[in-house]
Amino acid sequence: MLDRRRRLAARFLAIGLLAATLFTVDSLASPSPAEARCMGVNNPVYSWFAYDRAAVQASETPAAGTCNGNNTYTGVLKDEEQDGYCVSVQFRETDTFWVPVGYVCGKGNTDRFEWNDLQYNNSRAYEQLCVHRASDGVQVACGWGNEIEGFATNWGY
Repeated sequence: MLDRRRRLAARFLAIGLLAATLFTVDSLASPSPAEARCMGVNNPVYSWFAYDRAAVQASETPAAGTCNGNNTYTGVLKDEEQDGYCVSVQFRETDTFWVPVGYVCGKGNTDRFEWNDLQYNNSRAYEQLCVHRASDGVQVACGWGNEIEGFATNWGY
């Protein structure tokens, strides 16, 4: 009876170790959905905006390998809420205005976008996420995190 329990315990241990190994390999192979803009080459970080509420309305994740210093940023914008608003992502460089590069409406919907460095030499731009009324597209607010009119520096892309 004791040998049977030991064999059963050994099987459970082996299955548990296999599951833990597979989880670790999968998490290393798949990019985290919380990653977004670049803070230097090979350093993606989290991006989101919550306008006048606790819930995140807009999020953005980088495409695989986008933080590689080649002056092109590719990301995926996501509308996080079904709330009567659409979301956009905008970029700006020194001496330029904000340029919308992605726009999407409806909870869970995404838009893949691309930004090319206007200076062609430094992979650096400012980035902000915006909320628009779905009924007429009018921009209500832009910002970063919980900060209205906030933005982040995206560099190393």
